[in-house]
Amino acid sequence: MNGNFSNLGCGRKGCNKCGGCGNDFFPVPVGPYCPVNPPAVEKGFADVRSAGVSRGNGGGVSNSVLRGLAYADFYAQMPSNNPTTIAAGTEINFPEDGATSCTDIRRISSSAFNLGSAGVYLIMFDVCVEEEGQLMLTLNGTDLNYTVAGRTAAASQISGMNIIETTSPNSIITVRNPLGNPDPLTISPSAGGERPVTAHLIIIKLI
Repeated sequence: MNGNFSNLGCGRKGCNKCGGCGNDFFPVPVGPYCPVNPPAVEKGFADVRSAGVSRGNGGGVSNSVLRGLAYADFYAQMPSNNPTTIAAGTEINFPEDGATSCTDIRRISSSAFNLGSAGVYLIMFDVCVEEEGQLMLTLNGTDLNYTVAGRTAAASQISGMNIIETTSPNSIITVRNPLGNPDPLTISPSAGGERPVTAHLIIIKLI
């Protein structure tokens, strides 16, 4: 890992020195690599957002580019989203846009999401349902059987966390009630209290 940060930097509170390039950074650099001089093996991380970072160079202040992971959060808030049951073979809607770092991960509909570049992605979903049931990811319309998550208890969440690899650009991800399951799923409008609950689909591009 090229980024051995310590509190031996410029003396400014919060300043850290990078063991990879020797520069001082304020605030603490983000990411598992040197912000100024990432090694080639780490350049696979998507360069999706740059941020100005003050850097002590002995004679003034300059800006450095931070490289970070591409990410997006799509969510649904019930009961207005997913107002009807989700039949087997049907996708969950996540029609609201949360935090995002880029346009490489974007929605193409309320239930389908485009992964703009080929790579390795961490994909997490969390949906509170009323019935026993299962959810899974699909890639380009094909069930990913290793992503199936389910529950048997009443009115609790179905959560999935998977790493998938795409080999072509503009692949499409959905969260689906698997075909063949006997019951449609009711997305809980409120669980454990008076506030509407949310369902989330979080996508992070790793490399």
